[in-house]
Amino acid sequence: MDAPGPGPTAVGMAELVDLLESSNDLAFIFDVSGRIRWANAAARAFARIDGVDALAERPHLLRAFVTPASRERNLPVALAQLAQHGSWTGEIDGLRPDGSTAPLSISVIAHRRPDGTVDSCSAIARDISAARAVVQTLGANEQRMRTLVDSAPIGIF
Repeated sequence: MDAPGPGPTAVGMAELVDLLESSNDLAFIFDVSGRIRWANAAARAFARIDGVDALAERPHLLRAFVTPASRERNLPVALAQLAQHGSWTGEIDGLRPDGSTAPLSISVIAHRRPDGTVDSCSAIARDISAARAVVQTLGANEQRMRTLVDSAPIGIF
């Protein structure tokens, strides 16, 4: 039998933080009240948080960076999935401090205490604005083509 390779515990915390800090995706850890305890550079830029120290100095709540309609639509489902399965993946509408929004694909994982209660959650989110724009463009192009074919004076095969 082969000896097991190095597991996650063999990876240094500094390397994991470096990886997350260099990502263009938004990564953050928050407690059960929704208070952001840590956020990578991309998430801090999205939320306009001055630095990791700013999270300790002043509470930043995750809900402040999600549109009210998106919270209402997704929060009940997300909480139920996190409680039952320990994870949730979906799409939300992110809200920047300047009021602009961005569609985000997000995955959340619950971290549990030994007694099974949720202690905190980790999440990673990706801005899918460009993908949504491509889908809209393709839909418009398909509609134009359909109109052209339907209005052609001769049959098209």
